[in-house]
Amino acid sequence: MSNEATFISGPLVVTAVLSVTAPIVLIAAGALATVAGVLGLATAPVLREAVQAHPCPAEKPTWLGPLKRRRVLTLLLIAAAGTFGVAAMQVGAASMATSWNNTPAAGLVVSALSVGAVVSGLVYGARTWRGDRRCHLTVLYALSGVLLLATMAAPTMLTLGVAFAAVGLVAGARDAIEQLVLGAASPDHQRTETFAWLTTFMWGGFAVGSATAGRLATSWGTASPFLAAAVLWLIAAAFSAMLRRKALQRSPQTGDFAGLPQETGTGAVGR
Repeated sequence: MSNEATFISGPLVVTAVLSVTAPIVLIAAGALATVAGVLGLATAPVLREAVQAHPCPAEKPTWLGPLKRRRVLTLLLIAAAGTFGVAAMQVGAASMATSWNNTPAAGLVVSALSVGAVVSGLVYGARTWRGDRRCHLTVLYALSGVLLLATMAAPTMLTLGVAFAAVGLVAGARDAIEQLVLGAASPDHQRTETFAWLTTFMWGGFAVGSATAGRLATSWGTASPFLAAAVLWLIAAAFSAMLRRKALQRSPQTGDFAGLPQETGTGAVGR
Protein backbone atom coordinates (compact mmCIF):
# COMPACT_ATOMS: atom_id res chain seq x y z
CA MET A 1 0.00 0.00 0.00
CA SER A 2 2.90 2.38 0.64
CA ASN A 3 4.01 1.80 -2.96
CA GLU A 4 0.56 2.74 -4.24
CA ALA A 5 0.57 5.82 -1.98
CA THR A 6 3.59 7.12 -3.88
CA PHE A 7 1.72 6.61 -7.15
CA ILE A 8 -1.19 8.62 -5.76
CA SER A 9 0.86 11.49 -4.39
CA GLY A 10 3.59 11.50 -7.06
CA PRO A 11 1.51 12.63 -10.06
CA LEU A 12 -0.21 15.25 -7.89
CA VAL A 13 3.12 16.64 -6.69
CA VAL A 14 4.54 16.61 -10.21
CA THR A 15 1.52 18.46 -11.57
CA ALA A 16 1.85 21.14 -8.89
CA VAL A 17 5.64 21.53 -9.08
CA LEU A 18 5.70 21.77 -12.87
CA SER A 19 3.74 25.00 -12.61
CA VAL A 20 6.64 26.70 -10.80
CA THR A 21 9.81 24.96 -11.99
CA ALA A 22 11.45 23.15 -14.90
CA PRO A 23 11.04 19.40 -15.56
CA ILE A 24 14.77 18.82 -15.02
CA VAL A 25 14.34 19.80 -11.38
CA LEU A 26 11.78 17.05 -10.90
CA ILE A 27 14.06 14.50 -12.58
CA ALA A 28 16.91 15.46 -10.25
CA ALA A 29 14.63 15.28 -7.21
CA GLY A 30 13.43 11.85 -8.28
CA ALA A 31 17.03 10.62 -8.64
CA LEU A 32 17.93 11.90 -5.18
CA ALA A 33 14.84 10.30 -3.66
CA THR A 34 15.73 6.97 -5.27
CA VAL A 35 19.30 7.07 -3.94
CA ALA A 36 18.05 8.00 -0.47
CA GLY A 37 15.54 5.14 -0.52
CA VAL A 38 18.13 2.57 -1.59
CA LEU A 39 20.60 3.73 1.06
CA GLY A 40 17.88 3.68 3.71
CA LEU A 41 16.93 0.13 2.80
CA ALA A 42 20.53 -1.08 2.64
CA THR A 43 21.33 0.33 6.10
CA ALA A 44 18.08 -0.69 7.81
CA PRO A 45 18.74 -2.55 11.10
CA VAL A 46 16.16 -5.20 10.24
CA LEU A 47 18.34 -6.37 7.33
CA ARG A 48 21.40 -6.73 9.55
CA GLU A 49 19.40 -8.69 12.09
CA ALA A 50 17.70 -11.00 9.61
CA VAL A 51 18.51 -14.69 9.75
CA GLN A 52 17.87 -17.37 7.20
CA ALA A 53 14.75 -19.25 8.25
CA HIS A 54 15.32 -22.19 5.91
CA PRO A 55 18.77 -23.66 5.16
CA CYS A 56 19.78 -23.97 1.55
CA PRO A 57 19.56 -27.52 0.19
CA ALA A 58 22.65 -29.24 -1.11
CA GLU A 59 22.30 -28.32 -4.77
CA LYS A 60 24.65 -26.72 -7.23
CA PRO A 61 23.87 -22.97 -7.43
CA THR A 62 23.40 -21.36 -10.83
CA TRP A 63 23.05 -17.76 -11.87
CA LEU A 64 19.50 -18.44 -13.05
CA GLY A 65 18.40 -19.39 -9.53
CA PRO A 66 14.58 -19.53 -9.31
CA LEU A 67 14.25 -18.67 -13.01
CA LYS A 68 14.97 -22.33 -13.75
CA ARG A 69 11.52 -23.15 -12.37
CA ARG A 70 8.92 -22.78 -15.11
CA ARG A 71 6.07 -21.75 -12.84
CA VAL A 72 8.17 -19.01 -11.21
CA LEU A 73 9.31 -17.67 -14.59
CA THR A 74 5.73 -17.70 -15.89
CA LEU A 75 4.50 -15.71 -12.90
CA LEU A 76 7.33 -13.21 -13.30
CA LEU A 77 6.43 -12.69 -16.96
CA ILE A 78 2.79 -12.21 -15.97
CA ALA A 79 3.90 -9.57 -13.44
CA ALA A 80 5.91 -7.83 -16.18
CA ALA A 81 2.77 -7.77 -18.33
CA GLY A 82 0.93 -6.13 -15.44
CA THR A 83 3.40 -3.27 -15.11
CA PHE A 84 3.63 -2.93 -18.89
CA GLY A 85 -0.08 -2.16 -18.82
CA VAL A 86 0.22 0.36 -15.99
CA ALA A 87 2.98 2.22 -17.86
CA ALA A 88 0.95 2.19 -21.06
CA MET A 89 -2.03 3.63 -19.17
CA GLN A 90 0.08 6.47 -17.81
CA VAL A 91 1.47 7.32 -21.24
CA GLY A 92 -2.00 7.02 -22.75
CA ALA A 93 -3.44 9.37 -20.12
CA ALA A 94 -0.77 11.97 -20.86
CA SER A 95 -1.32 11.58 -24.60
CA MET A 96 -5.10 11.99 -24.30
CA ALA A 97 -4.74 14.96 -21.96
CA THR A 98 -2.44 16.65 -24.46
CA SER A 99 -4.83 16.01 -27.34
CA TRP A 100 -7.65 17.57 -25.27
CA ASN A 101 -5.48 20.56 -24.28
CA ASN A 102 -5.75 19.61 -20.62
CA THR A 103 -2.26 18.37 -19.80
CA PRO A 104 -2.39 19.00 -15.99
CA ALA A 105 -5.36 16.63 -15.69
CA ALA A 106 -3.16 13.65 -16.63
CA GLY A 107 -1.72 13.56 -13.11
CA LEU A 108 -5.18 13.42 -11.57
CA VAL A 109 -6.23 10.60 -13.89
CA VAL A 110 -3.16 8.52 -13.00
CA SER A 111 -3.81 9.14 -9.31
CA ALA A 112 -7.35 7.79 -9.78
CA LEU A 113 -5.82 4.51 -10.94
CA SER A 114 -3.73 4.25 -7.77
CA VAL A 115 -6.63 5.23 -5.50
CA GLY A 116 -8.66 2.38 -6.96
CA ALA A 117 -5.75 -0.02 -6.50
CA VAL A 118 -5.31 0.96 -2.83
CA VAL A 119 -9.01 0.43 -2.10
CA SER A 120 -9.00 -2.89 -3.95
CA GLY A 121 -5.89 -4.17 -2.18
CA LEU A 122 -7.26 -3.25 1.25
CA VAL A 123 -10.60 -4.92 0.55
CA TYR A 124 -8.93 -8.09 -0.71
CA GLY A 125 -6.59 -8.26 2.28
CA ALA A 126 -9.34 -7.61 4.83
CA ARG A 127 -11.30 -10.79 4.25
CA THR A 128 -11.10 -14.41 3.20
CA TRP A 129 -12.10 -15.33 -0.33
CA ARG A 130 -13.36 -18.68 -1.54
CA GLY A 131 -11.92 -20.37 -4.60
CA ASP A 132 -8.31 -20.82 -5.67
CA ARG A 133 -5.83 -18.06 -6.35
CA ARG A 134 -5.12 -19.18 -9.89
CA CYS A 135 -8.80 -18.67 -10.74
CA HIS A 136 -8.81 -15.27 -9.03
CA LEU A 137 -5.70 -14.18 -10.92
CA THR A 138 -7.11 -15.33 -14.25
CA VAL A 139 -10.47 -13.61 -13.78
CA LEU A 140 -8.97 -10.34 -12.56
CA TYR A 141 -6.46 -10.13 -15.42
CA ALA A 142 -9.24 -10.81 -17.92
CA LEU A 143 -11.49 -8.22 -16.29
CA SER A 144 -8.63 -5.69 -16.28
CA GLY A 145 -8.20 -6.19 -20.01
CA VAL A 146 -11.90 -5.76 -20.74
CA LEU A 147 -12.13 -2.59 -18.64
CA LEU A 148 -9.07 -1.21 -20.39
CA LEU A 149 -10.68 -1.79 -23.78
CA ALA A 150 -13.66 0.23 -22.56
CA THR A 151 -11.28 3.00 -21.46
CA MET A 152 -10.39 3.63 -25.10
CA ALA A 153 -13.87 5.07 -25.67
CA ALA A 154 -13.65 7.68 -22.87
CA PRO A 155 -14.90 11.01 -24.34
CA THR A 156 -13.54 13.37 -21.63
CA MET A 157 -10.82 13.48 -18.98
CA LEU A 158 -13.47 13.04 -16.30
CA THR A 159 -14.75 9.79 -17.75
CA LEU A 160 -11.17 8.69 -18.34
CA GLY A 161 -10.46 9.23 -14.64
CA VAL A 162 -13.51 7.17 -13.68
CA ALA A 163 -12.38 4.42 -16.04
CA PHE A 164 -8.88 4.46 -14.55
CA ALA A 165 -10.34 4.18 -11.04
CA ALA A 166 -12.40 1.16 -12.19
CA VAL A 167 -9.28 -0.53 -13.59
CA GLY A 168 -7.49 0.21 -10.31
CA LEU A 169 -10.29 -1.44 -8.34
CA VAL A 170 -9.48 -4.65 -10.17
CA ALA A 171 -5.70 -4.25 -10.43
CA GLY A 172 -5.07 -3.79 -6.70
CA ALA A 173 -6.48 -7.19 -5.75
CA ARG A 174 -4.91 -8.75 -8.83
CA ASP A 175 -1.42 -7.57 -7.86
CA ALA A 176 -1.88 -8.79 -4.28
CA ILE A 177 -2.87 -12.25 -5.51
CA GLU A 178 0.04 -12.26 -7.95
CA GLN A 179 2.53 -11.90 -5.10
CA LEU A 180 0.74 -14.51 -2.99
CA VAL A 181 0.93 -17.03 -5.81
CA LEU A 182 4.57 -16.22 -6.53
CA GLY A 183 5.49 -16.63 -2.88
CA ALA A 184 3.82 -20.05 -2.80
CA ALA A 185 5.48 -21.17 -6.03
CA SER A 186 8.97 -20.17 -4.90
CA PRO A 187 11.16 -22.61 -2.95
CA ASP A 188 11.84 -21.51 0.63
CA HIS A 189 15.58 -21.03 0.11
CA GLN A 190 15.04 -18.92 -3.03
CA ARG A 191 12.11 -16.78 -1.96
CA THR A 192 14.13 -13.61 -1.36
CA GLU A 193 15.87 -14.02 -4.72
CA THR A 194 12.50 -14.65 -6.37
CA PHE A 195 11.09 -11.38 -5.09
CA ALA A 196 14.26 -9.58 -6.15
CA TRP A 197 13.60 -10.92 -9.63
CA LEU A 198 10.00 -9.76 -9.28
CA THR A 199 11.21 -6.18 -8.87
CA THR A 200 13.44 -6.58 -11.92
CA PHE A 201 10.67 -7.99 -14.09
CA MET A 202 8.12 -5.42 -12.91
CA TRP A 203 10.32 -2.40 -13.62
CA GLY A 204 11.51 -4.00 -16.85
CA GLY A 205 7.90 -4.36 -17.92
CA PHE A 206 7.22 -0.78 -16.88
CA ALA A 207 10.16 0.49 -18.95
CA VAL A 208 9.17 -1.50 -22.04
CA GLY A 209 5.55 -0.43 -21.60
CA SER A 210 6.49 3.24 -21.40
CA ALA A 211 8.68 3.08 -24.50
CA THR A 212 6.17 1.04 -26.50
CA ALA A 213 3.22 3.20 -25.50
CA GLY A 214 5.08 6.36 -26.43
CA ARG A 215 5.81 5.03 -29.90
CA LEU A 216 2.24 3.76 -30.35
CA ALA A 217 0.68 7.03 -29.21
CA THR A 218 2.84 8.92 -31.70
CA SER A 219 2.24 6.62 -34.65
CA TRP A 220 -1.20 5.10 -34.09
CA GLY A 221 -3.17 7.54 -31.98
CA THR A 222 -3.80 8.33 -28.33
CA ALA A 223 -5.94 5.25 -27.62
CA SER A 224 -3.45 2.72 -28.99
CA PRO A 225 -1.47 2.34 -25.70
CA PHE A 226 -4.67 1.18 -24.00
CA LEU A 227 -5.28 -1.39 -26.72
CA ALA A 228 -1.73 -2.78 -26.42
CA ALA A 229 -2.03 -3.03 -22.64
CA ALA A 230 -5.46 -4.67 -22.82
CA VAL A 231 -4.26 -7.31 -25.27
CA LEU A 232 -1.24 -8.10 -23.09
CA TRP A 233 -3.42 -8.39 -19.97
CA LEU A 234 -5.76 -10.79 -21.75
CA ILE A 235 -2.75 -12.88 -22.76
CA ALA A 236 -1.59 -12.80 -19.12
CA ALA A 237 -5.04 -14.09 -18.12
CA ALA A 238 -4.63 -17.00 -20.51
CA PHE A 239 -1.21 -17.88 -19.08
CA SER A 240 -2.60 -17.62 -15.54
CA ALA A 241 -5.31 -20.10 -16.46
CA MET A 242 -2.69 -22.55 -17.71
CA LEU A 243 -0.76 -22.59 -14.43
CA ARG A 244 -0.99 -25.96 -12.76
CA ARG A 245 -2.89 -25.95 -9.50
CA LYS A 246 -0.32 -28.11 -7.76
CA ALA A 247 2.33 -25.46 -8.45
CA LEU A 248 0.65 -22.92 -6.22
CA GLN A 249 0.44 -24.48 -2.77
CA ARG A 250 3.27 -25.70 -0.58
CA SER A 251 3.07 -28.89 1.45
CA PRO A 252 4.03 -28.10 5.08
CA GLN A 253 5.64 -31.53 5.49
CA THR A 254 7.87 -31.74 2.42
CA GLY A 255 8.05 -28.28 0.91
CA ASP A 256 6.68 -29.72 -2.33
CA PHE A 257 3.51 -28.53 -4.02
CA ALA A 258 0.04 -30.00 -3.85
CA GLY A 259 -3.47 -29.05 -4.99
CA LEU A 260 -4.76 -25.57 -4.23
CA PRO A 261 -7.11 -25.15 -1.30
CA GLN A 262 -10.65 -24.09 -1.99
CA GLU A 263 -10.30 -21.14 0.35
CA THR A 264 -7.46 -18.65 0.21
CA GLY A 265 -6.01 -16.36 2.81
CA THR A 266 -5.59 -12.63 2.80
CA GLY A 267 -3.07 -10.51 1.02
CA ALA A 268 0.15 -11.26 2.94
CA VAL A 269 2.99 -12.19 0.59
CA GLY A 270 3.97 -15.82 0.85
CA ARG A 271 1.15 -16.81 3.22
